Amino acid sequence: MCFRSGDVKIFIAYSSVAHMAITVMALVNLSGLSVFGVLLISIAHGFRRAGLFNAVNQFYKIRGRRNFTLLPAIGSFAPMFSLGVLLLCLTNRSVPPSLSV
Repeated sequence: MCFRSGDVKIFIAYSSVAHMAITVMALVNLSGLSVFGVLLISIAHGFRRAGLFNAVNQFYKIRGRRNFTLLPAIGSFAPMFSLGVLLLCLTNRSVPPSLSV
């Protein structure tokens, strides 16, 4: 559904809802470790999502669109920006040093 719209912000928002649903399922356990894990993941999630939404906003300011088809063009005109977006996306996908679901 979110790929059909083509808007990157919608994709980030829907994946955010999915990640938070997983943390709510972990919170149902109500053990001390699960509550601590949910707290850590929620804080990391807030920073990560703020960074991704900020990156999409900067891309919108530069290109004027938030479309998936224009994302591969980031590396040609802003290589450091694309590196930052890549790192944010990797932490979103649970690369080992990050806190993600």
